[in-house]
Amino acid sequence: MKQEKPIKELSDKELIRLGKSLQQVYDTGYLSLSRMLWLTFLKGCMYGLGIFLGGTVIVGLVAWILGFFDQVPLLQPVIDAILKAIQVSGVS
Repeated sequence: MKQEKPIKELSDKELIRLGKSLQQVYDTGYLSLSRMLWLTFLKGCMYGLGIFLGGTVIVGLVAWILGFFDQVPLLQPVIDAILKAIQVSGVS
């Protein structure tokens, strides 16, 4: 059977901070389940969109910077193999 961890005793300062945090949640109106689920959904959508756009910008910047080089030092063997495969297949 799994042993439960003992509950940590909170100091008066921590209890006051916790109470203030709960008061803020109550004041903002997050106690409605449907509203909380909707806001959580929107937060997830915005997070996903931010990750997608951020990744796209980073990959685009890396590709743009690598475009300035005639040879890419670490990737040159891979690029040569891809070009050779394209030439052998006759795609162009």
